[in-house]
Amino acid sequence: MKYSAIAILLIFNSCQQKESLQTQDIQVVNPNNVIIYNEHKFIFVGIFKEEPTLDKFNLIEWKEKKYFSDIIEVNHYSEDKKYRIMDSIQKKISLDNFEFRAQVEKNINDPVKIDDLLKNYPKITDRHVFEFKTYHEASEKLSLARMNESQTDGKIKQVNIEFESPK
Repeated sequence: MKYSAIAILLIFNSCQQKESLQTQDIQVVNPNNVIIYNEHKFIFVGIFKEEPTLDKFNLIEWKEKKYFSDIIEVNHYSEDKKYRIMDSIQKKISLDNFEFRAQVEKNINDPVKIDDLLKNYPKITDRHVFEFKTYHEASEKLSLARMNESQTDGKIKQVNIEFESPK
């Protein structure tokens, strides 16, 4: 009798462990209490920023720069993970003013104008997560995005790449 009670307890315990493993892969959506399995996605992040520079007349010109992360494989993809990844990638993008400062100090002699110009800093203008179901599709789109980026020569140009819009 003592052994059968221990066996029943072990079977009950192992059933609970199996059940908890299975429920880790699902997410409950509250409005209709519908159970949806979390998605597996391949993503990359695009960060878009503008940087000040001086044109040939020593006037400020804003140039757009685009940065694309590598492809990231994400299990159990969610909005929360999306924003955590975007924030992590954005932290790696430099917003320093060193190049512009050097350019201004080299070309401008008036200290008041120098101070006025140096109030302009690079700024993030947009960021997106591009989501794909397969690595192959993500790789093709990332390659196209990077090709387009290298063809802009730092000038503002409309990016005409068809992506799935971020969800």
